[in-house]
Amino acid sequence: GHNYANKAVEAGAKVIVCEKNIEIKGEDITVLVVKEGRKALATMSSNYYGHPTKNLKLIGVTGTNGKTTTVYMLKSMLEKAGKKVGLVGTIANYIGDIKLKSERTTPESLELQKLFKDMVEANCEYCVM
Repeated sequence: GHNYANKAVEAGAKVIVCEKNIEIKGEDITVLVVKEGRKALATMSSNYYGHPTKNLKLIGVTGTNGKTTTVYMLKSMLEKAGKKVGLVGTIANYIGDIKLKSERTTPESLELQKLFKDMVEANCEYCVM
């Protein structure tokens, strides 16, 4: 990322968020130096999309084996109980019954927050992941 900051400015960026101070060519450019870029992106992403997880009940599944099976079982049980459910998974993501292609096994925070926002807009009450 740091190597592409000037290209971002050339493309119209007005703010650069980075982990170390860098030289930027251009006027009226704000440089924000943060300790942890990924955490900063997660916070900015949540802010940008209006904190969608405040309107979702999140269920996270962790472990060595059986995560995907468990997530799909939870989705099915909640739907049978009359709930609209979103799913974030390694195979695919779902907003209710709509299957979305999963680009990677773990979405980055910007993509994840957009997915949460889309779930809220589709009236999902739960998200299992």
